[in-house]
Amino acid sequence: MTGGAVRVVAVRHAAVGPAAAGRWAGCRFDPDADPAALWALRPTLLELARAHPPARVVASPSRRARQTAALLGRPVEVDARLAERDFGDWEGLSIAECLATVDPDALADAERYLAIPIPGAEPAASVLARGRALWEELAAAQGVVWCVGHGGSVRALIAAARGVSLAEAFRRPLPPGAVVLLPQAGGPAGA
Repeated sequence: MTGGAVRVVAVRHAAVGPAAAGRWAGCRFDPDADPAALWALRPTLLELARAHPPARVVASPSRRARQTAALLGRPVEVDARLAERDFGDWEGLSIAECLATVDPDALADAERYLAIPIPGAEPAASVLARGRALWEELAAAQGVVWCVGHGGSVRALIAAARGVSLAEAFRRPLPPGAVVLLPQAGGPAGA
């Protein structure tokens, strides 16, 4: 890792259960994390917590994020800035079916993907603004803060910490259960 001491350990929640997999799970469609995925992720999180002891654990209000954060065995603070994007009319629907209605060119790169007009959805720029506001607060905090969020909110933290666009942060793979170490003074870091 380069760029300074770890300030934030950002975690994307564990995978959701089979009934919700492949569906738009934003801030309103709130499935539980898959128990097997939680069980598999626990050793990794506990090992990282020994290396980067959490002064605070902060999670999205969603069940799947709070369930993942609970693996650390510490009190969990809920912060709506870590919530996933509201996917509007697509909440709970099949991702594949919704994307089949979109111009295929919109899926060609991150900028166009983030600009897909989803009826009733929160703009991606709002997710980035939430991430920046949270990062500014956390950058001044004492100790290492663990943040458990979603694909969008964790990428917003990454973008804010590294001073890159949200589209740039979306170019990085971030599967469920992924962990990213964000240093105090920008720069690449990861686990």
